[in-house]
Amino acid sequence: MLSVMSSIFVYCIGKDNILKEGKAIGGDGGSSFDDARDHGLITTGVDRHHCVSIELHWDRGSDNKLTSICFNYGKINDRCSYVGKHRGRDRGKVESLDLNQDIFILKLNDAIEKITTYVGRRQRFFWDSRTIPIITGIQFYTVQGDISGLFGSSLNAEAITEYFPGYRFAYAKGRAGLWIDRLQFVWLKTQQDDVVSEGISCF
Repeated sequence: MLSVMSSIFVYCIGKDNILKEGKAIGGDGGSSFDDARDHGLITTGVDRHHCVSIELHWDRGSDNKLTSICFNYGKINDRCSYVGKHRGRDRGKVESLDLNQDIFILKLNDAIEKITTYVGRRQRFFWDSRTIPIITGIQFYTVQGDISGLFGSSLNAEAITEYFPGYRFAYAKGRAGLWIDRLQFVWLKTQQDDVVSEGISCF
């Protein structure tokens, strides 16, 4: 059975906002990261950061597993200035034809409400027959009904879908090194009328 940490932690930030941590999906390899901490994100309130796009790289060939992922965050009313960092083996650099690359851009006023993550066991090195659980693929679903393609691979992997009614994706944390070892999503519960009425889109 693949390693899936099943604890869910909920904590209040204010009267109208709640952050909920989803499952920690994957293994224990790599080093930890936390986008909110690492980028100094504002995660609640009118002036909070939110995810505006996701950049992804994955192998070509027979496996197509993810090699890196970068969640980009911008302010509610300014999508032109955003922060993000690639997590994984290539660190955002595509220096050969061995990698596919793509970007999923969210529309203004939209947000991610559901994520399906694929986790499978792979060899850390080609000369070592031992395997470890890593994130092999991922797919996103938005409030407005947009569905991304499957980035990476679902081959020999377990699909884990995370969806909390009334919550939107806030930011990601996890572990990464040679691969994307673990992903954990943090979700924000907001008021029904908490949407972006105006804004500038650079995508």
